[in-house]
Amino acid sequence: MEDNLVTVVTENFARAQILKARLESDGIECTLSNLNLIQSSVSDGVRVKVKESDVKKAIQLYLSIKKEFTREGKKKNQRGKLKGNILVPVDFSENSFNAACFATYMAHIYKTEINIFHVYYMPVTDIVNAPDLNFSQYSIDIVLQDLQKRAKKQMNNFVKRIMEFAKDNKLDGLRIRKTVVEGLTADMILSEAKSFKANYVIIGTHGESHLKKDILGSIVWTVIQKSRLPVIAIPDGYHFIPGRSSYNVMFTSDLDETTFVALRKLASILKPFEKIKFHCVHVSNTKINEFQKAQMNALKEYMSNISSYKLTVQLIESKDYIKAFDIYLKENNIDMLCMSTKKRNLIERFFSPSLAKRMLYHTTTPLLVIQI
Repeated sequence: MEDNLVTVVTENFARAQILKARLESDGIECTLSNLNLIQSSVSDGVRVKVKESDVKKAIQLYLSIKKEFTREGKKKNQRGKLKGNILVPVDFSENSFNAACFATYMAHIYKTEINIFHVYYMPVTDIVNAPDLNFSQYSIDIVLQDLQKRAKKQMNNFVKRIMEFAKDNKLDGLRIRKTVVEGLTADMILSEAKSFKANYVIIGTHGESHLKKDILGSIVWTVIQKSRLPVIAIPDGYHFIPGRSSYNVMFTSDLDETTFVALRKLASILKPFEKIKFHCVHVSNTKINEFQKAQMNALKEYMSNISSYKLTVQLIESKDYIKAFDIYLKENNIDMLCMSTKKRNLIERFFSPSLAKRMLYHTTTPLLVIQI
């Protein structure tokens, strides 16, 4: 039983025990791993493993009893339903405006508030204690007031453009908050996301100059990692067109235990949108096997149980993940790419950079990143 074991699903301790009993009653040998032996009642993330030859049958059995598990899950989802507050960090560039337009449409659909948020930086405050420089407090205050005044004026003009966009596209009932603060961009975004009780962050990935690409990409990735919020990154050159008859959304799957969690979160985020076609894509650098096929079929059936969206599944063999994604994005006119990412240790981050992070710097399609 030690050879060729495959994880078919990850559940909490109680559900894993139920599934194990059902599998074994059907003659499928099964083991559980990742158990909390000290306090098993709170163990969350128990892996249910079977022999590779039993994978297809085990997944089919799991799906047949899934409804028993989802009743409780639906109640929890109703209690923890996302309200949809949207934080939109901007630098007043055209890319920021495109991100704000996207956020405005989402706020209209969600019927919630958006916070147009700008951070300006006062570098002189970092060098006032230098012994060879002489800055009076009066001079610093004058410069700070001038920066603040300029930022507020830019904010007013920026929001005026957003309101015109909303009016032209009949996006009524918007609630827009304007916030201008001084500080370090990533730190202030994280602080505002918490105080505003944001559920999403929508941000442009390039700024007023392409030279800022790496800096802004680093800021966005910091927000993704530290806020634990879904972040939608709008790439430079993207122009959002509201009121489309349908939208194509592509989700990249690792076919591991986090996939079902990510899909459930994604379905919840996009629930207010009526006409969406999901494309669930897995890229394998080895030959496609029966386990991967069974997992993709399980995902398709699982998605049909939690949403009414049409789902297409696709297995792709390729050594180059980025290239494979690019081809699929273009051939299927994908409007948004969705990826999940999870917390990793320092060694993993150093030797194996996150695929979601690589796509953040690369893609020309809006990217939704969900933390698992």
